[in-house]
Amino acid sequence: MEPIPYLSGEGSPEPRDTLICLHCSASSGRQWKALADSLADDLTVLTPDLLGYVERTPWPVGAALSLDDEVEHLAPLITAQAGRIHLLGHSYGGAVALQIALRWPDRIKSLTLYEPVRFRLLLDRPALTPLAYDVIRLARSVQRLAGPAPADAAARFVDYWSGDGAWAQTSPARRQALALRMPKVGAEFSAALEDSAQEADYARLRMPVRLLGGDRSPAPVRMILERLAHLLPNAERVTLAGLGHMGPVQSPERIALALPSIVREAGRDADDEGDGTGEPIGKAMPDLHASSAHASPKALPAVHPAVRAARWIEARAGLLTIAVAVIAIVSSPLWIDVPLATMAAADTQRPQPEAAVMRSTAARPQPNGGLALAPRPADVQRVTAVRRDDRQAEPVATF
Repeated sequence: MEPIPYLSGEGSPEPRDTLICLHCSASSGRQWKALADSLADDLTVLTPDLLGYVERTPWPVGAALSLDDEVEHLAPLITAQAGRIHLLGHSYGGAVALQIALRWPDRIKSLTLYEPVRFRLLLDRPALTPLAYDVIRLARSVQRLAGPAPADAAARFVDYWSGDGAWAQTSPARRQALALRMPKVGAEFSAALEDSAQEADYARLRMPVRLLGGDRSPAPVRMILERLAHLLPNAERVTLAGLGHMGPVQSPERIALALPSIVREAGRDADDEGDGTGEPIGKAMPDLHASSAHASPKALPAVHPAVRAARWIEARAGLLTIAVAVIAIVSSPLWIDVPLATMAAADTQRPQPEAAVMRSTAARPQPNGGLALAPRPADVQRVTAVRRDDRQAEPVATF
């Protein structure tokens, strides 16, 4: 009798890599549908709902929550995977992804984090306490209003992350859905502010980490990325031009393109992996920083004092890199006007780029620990004209 390959191991294929995508607050796993569809040929893509989003019943007002509770909820999914596991997390989902990596550092092969809200990192540095207080004021407001006036809580929450006026442009159905989720969002603020991870814990995470963020996001989450870039041994920082905190929802194809090579090359044939000529998975869309010359000086908000103080030393080390980048863009024939992924009402609320830096998909390490992304010839050919994202996604602001 011929052996059954699945039972005997003879002829059984290597398990596919699994990418687990964790959504932001007040959302669900459905936010990843477009990205998951673009990656499904090469990876097993799972998009689970976090605690409180699976059940139909609302989260109890004032109920306690920790990041470890979220990990326990996802533990069966993590332990059931036979192949390599990669994590992609957005905002609160990014905070949970980091907690999973801290629990099972040997099981997680890579981390991609878009502005993870590990707010505790702001409380550990006195120079960053003004940024922490911004978050704490928002958290207390949401928690106080979540029970008696959930719509008011949702309005403050949405306008903080997407800019003043975002709530006014949200449809009534979406407003109602967001208001119902405010008790869970209030609990998530507490979980993110009260986590107990120490700097030494982050230092033990040896897997490759890609830290993604938009250049129009609020100052607290941008500073958290800087802190993580310093603490994580194998972290690369990539800034996506023109995006805000809701970048993964508004431009999923750019997030797919920004995934690290260990994820983008998963599922390729061995012959393709060695020559580096294979096309990356995900819709090709080169990432370009818009020149600050496109914005009026009056539209540029002042850099938060805490951010300016924390960047002072790094700025000295990075002057040469910035100068080279500016010269490269000035001399380049490729000028692309990157549209804002956030609404026009948020234009004056988000920081503009401090230097014109062109980024695409081929990563090149820099002396200051950042990442310069040089365009491939194929990319240049694809963008000979202005490209705009014409989708009119309804403004959604979660973390």
